[in-house]
Amino acid sequence: MRCACCLLLLATVVGCSETGASKAPPLFSVSGILTIGDKPTPDVAVQLMPMDVNSGARPASGITGSDGRFVVSTNGKLGAAKGKYKVVLGVVSSKPMSHEDYKKISGDGTKAKGMPKAAAPFPDSWTRPNSSPLEHEVVDKSTTVEIKI
Repeated sequence: MRCACCLLLLATVVGCSETGASKAPPLFSVSGILTIGDKPTPDVAVQLMPMDVNSGARPASGITGSDGRFVVSTNGKLGAAKGKYKVVLGVVSSKPMSHEDYKKISGDGTKAKGMPKAAAPFPDSWTRPNSSPLEHEVVDKSTTVEIKI
């Protein structure tokens, strides 16, 4: 009986180890620049959303700096998995929230109707994967995304 319990425990531990679980695909360096009217655009979230949901690729994202440049990461690790992605943009507020803004947030963390929405310097369709015209393919080497609006 004791031997059977030990074998069951050993099988459970081996089955839950990293070698038994499916490994995440390798990540490749992806960086880029976002310009609007030939000017670098800061404070924009750039997200890469996998076009093939069965590929094992996870969404990757980065935020543009003051020079419009960004580097994407996946689950906290630099890079993105190989594959085709829709590029989705979102505005990031670099302004700290005021006390009045905090009071407008409900207890469950959702936005109240009175919260101001940051104006996007790009078409609204670019904020959703199903309507964004932007695409990027990550290959097995470093790639650069150049977004010009």
